[in-house]
Amino acid sequence: MKKYVIAGVVAVLVVVAGIAVYFSHPTLSSGNNLALGDFSSDSGGVPFQKLASGTNSEVHTRTNYLVDSPEKLAALWQLLPGAPAMPTVDFNTKTVIALFAGDRPTTGYDLSVSAINDTASTRMVYVVLNKPAASCMTGQMVTQPYVVFEVSKTDLAFSHTDTETTTDCAQ
Repeated sequence: MKKYVIAGVVAVLVVVAGIAVYFSHPTLSSGNNLALGDFSSDSGGVPFQKLASGTNSEVHTRTNYLVDSPEKLAALWQLLPGAPAMPTVDFNTKTVIALFAGDRPTTGYDLSVSAINDTASTRMVYVVLNKPAASCMTGQMVTQPYVVFEVSKTDLAFSHTDTETTTDCAQ
């Protein structure tokens, strides 16, 4: 009987670990992560390119960073364990923006950008935090979703608006 209990516990742990790896891996998790490439809104927004995204970072509060030098980018990349190699960015023409969701209670969360638009005085970044619905099976571990992208350099002030969406996994 004791062997069956131990085998059952091991099987449950293997399943939970598999789920945690699936939802915490930046290229495997589902949701609103942007694919690599150039993007802009349908209304002629500012093009941007994602450099990295994931669910594990060293940033534990909701924070945004504006990066304007190779030294600052190197310091930022230290906050991203498991991220791809640090990209080369031409800071004469580009600016890097890093968005961090902070600590989230489970897997299944992700952060993305839906659009970037310029007004006469502001470059507005539209941030989307996607969270899992109660119907979703999530790993019980704290995650820190983030997304890092580059945009053309500007003298405009940066601002952002955050929107929360929910993924319904019952479909």
